Amino acid sequence: MRNRLKQTSTDWRWWHALLAIAAFLLASAISLAGTSAASLSPAIGPLFQAWSVPLTFVAFASLALLFMRWSTGRWPSVEDLALKPRLTRRDLALLAVVFLVSHGLFVLLGAGQQHNPRQMFGEYGLAGSFPQVLPAIVATVVLAPVCEELLYRGIILRCLHDWARRRPRLSRVAVMLALLASSWLFALPHVADGLWTPVGLAYLISGLAFGVVYVASGSLTAAMVSHALQSVFAFGQLLVYGKGDHPVSPLLYVLVFGAPLWVFLCARALHALLPKASTVD
Repeated sequence: MRNRLKQTSTDWRWWHALLAIAAFLLASAISLAGTSAASLSPAIGPLFQAWSVPLTFVAFASLALLFMRWSTGRWPSVEDLALKPRLTRRDLALLAVVFLVSHGLFVLLGAGQQHNPRQMFGEYGLAGSFPQVLPAIVATVVLAPVCEELLYRGIILRCLHDWARRRPRLSRVAVMLALLASSWLFALPHVADGLWTPVGLAYLISGLAFGVVYVASGSLTAAMVSHALQSVFAFGQLLVYGKGDHPVSPLLYVLVFGAPLWVFLCARALHALLPKASTVD
């Protein structure tokens, strides 16, 4: 695998990864507050709880960028994050290959596991009205690919990768070290029964897949779209096979199956908002 991430470099340190983790933990308090509000206020609580999840994604991504600004004295640039305004044909081919390989492994991990699409449809909160379902869908298929990739790949993997490359003893294993550490940190918040379960291994593989896309393409945009493809696969199945006789708004299909496009547009917006190397203060 050719490391295209090293085409640019940052002066970030390993402990910047700890700041990104701290941003995630602080923002998670929003979800906890949402759960508490739901029990305290029957009128406002459920609405706040529903929107607390997308707010959490936006909060930890924003805090991570803010902490980087505080610790380095400048905002991360698009070059620092390797955030690019477009996808090349090579990027698209890489996305397709990684998607097929990773999901082939998911099928093997899921062999013998019992899955009830209709039950999962309800567990993921898709059985409510459109205003109730909208926050969960937006959070999962749009904000998660953008915000989690910004945190786990754009900051955590990037800072560990660049820091290790500057160390003679670690330079040869910089990519592997960064991939393994960022994938492990990515998987931890998603599993409750441990990483060495089929679900835990699936998230580890996901993290590795997104990290490979990031390193091999040198593009955070490609990693975000790769994440969105997985969201299409997971939630598309629930909409098609899990809804049963439950009415589903056509807009949910647009959101879910259009996720790669929505995520790409969000990446373009971030590229326009974040400073370029020549304009970093």
